[in-house]
Amino acid sequence: MRWRHATHYEGTPLHLDMCSVLDKIAESLVGEITVELDWLSEHVGVLPEDRVRIDPDLWAQMAGFIERREVIRATYQIFDGRVSEYELPPYHLLAYHGNWYLMARNVEKERVATFALSRFRRIAAMGQIFTRPAEFNPEMYARQAFGTWAAGSRSRCGCSSSRNWLSTSPRGSGIPARSSRCAGTAGL
Repeated sequence: MRWRHATHYEGTPLHLDMCSVLDKIAESLVGEITVELDWLSEHVGVLPEDRVRIDPDLWAQMAGFIERREVIRATYQIFDGRVSEYELPPYHLLAYHGNWYLMARNVEKERVATFALSRFRRIAAMGQIFTRPAEFNPEMYARQAFGTWAAGSRSRCGCSSSRNWLSTSPRGSGIPARSSRCAGTAGL
């Protein structure tokens, strides 16, 4: 059986494990599962998100570096095809709109940046352990990095100084206001 809740993890080592767990839960349920057939018509559809294929071994390796708090040396290909080397303390993995992203501190630029996992060409441990800042908040950083804002919202960004506030534009367009720069801006 294909599980909708596990699709975010496709291509990762977690996918088969999650499907197996969900299958066991479904097998233990008593009773019949029904679907309202009137809802299944040509007037109701789903446009699935494109999913970027990632290397499950790379995903597992990156997850291990994050859990062990190991600084990595990474070879990364940016969108225009250029390849760069980075020293990164990796903070968090996040699935968003069909791709996996790494939130990590870009040591050279001294700020948190977002990297598409599918663009890493090589990663290796540098033999250094780091401490992730206690104030780093993956959800708040993701909202800022990907522009997932509620119009008129104002919240503290955990990726920079506790004095910095992130807010939407005054017109309520949901676009982050850029008047006060957050040190944790997405970008390389």
